[in-house]
Amino acid sequence: NMEFEGRGRCVTANYTNGEKSNTVDVINSIIREPSNKIFTMDGTMVLEDPSKNEGKFEVILPTHFMWWNTVIKGSFWVLDTDYESYSVGYSCAQFFWFFHDYTAILFSRVQDLSQDEEQQTKFFKQTYQVLIDHNLDPANFKISVNKNCTV
Repeated sequence: NMEFEGRGRCVTANYTNGEKSNTVDVINSIIREPSNKIFTMDGTMVLEDPSKNEGKFEVILPTHFMWWNTVIKGSFWVLDTDYESYSVGYSCAQFFWFFHDYTAILFSRVQDLSQDEEQQTKFFKQTYQVLIDHNLDPANFKISVNKNCTV
């Protein structure tokens, strides 16, 4: 996410089962630069159609912008996962009726893949292939830095 992730490092996303059926609670965080402060956005993901075996969710993120309390809504699709080492998600969010943000998210269970070159190569080969299979060019996305994660 260029807006959320483009100005910082150490992006994390924590997902837990929501209190209501077919929901997931999400907490996104990032260390903003140059302020070196943690910024978080909490929200909810709701399964679009529980009768289908798809990982398609509506995302609802309450936020405050200038003097408005507003809600950012968007979609989040799990494109693929092996349930052990990677997941690939795709999201589209709309802000204030006219801004759109498209994001591909490559999830790893390891915070810093650069520690193991073989693991890093395998991770990007798998996840980039998922993007390509969904007509998304990996070259269009920025990789977030997940080093120096203390504030």
